[in-house]
Amino acid sequence: MWLNAEYDDLDAEDFIDPQLFLAWERSLPQPERAAGRENRVRAELTGTTGERGLYHVVPVLANDTINWIDPAGYVLALSRRHDSPFRIGLHRQDFELHTNVRRPFVDRTFPG
Repeated sequence: MWLNAEYDDLDAEDFIDPQLFLAWERSLPQPERAAGRENRVRAELTGTTGERGLYHVVPVLANDTINWIDPAGYVLALSRRHDSPFRIGLHRQDFELHTNVRRPFVDRTFPG
């Protein structure tokens, strides 16, 4: 167990100490986030002005289109499916719509 390996003389309270939990979490290997264009697809805004700059979205496939919807179910943007680098397990991944740039895009935040 990580706590026992890192610390001596632990008591019961140490096992629920939030600071020790955070130390353990920081010690875990971090997955590398894919960089660059391989991790993004251009998006055309449809249901937002993009004023917020960043939106958490979920992909919904419809023929040759990916509809990027927000948690309330509104379609915020569209992408062409064949332009997308996202192929497998779309439902197991987290995405963000970036609108505070010249050309809006969606990128994968946590590959699943």
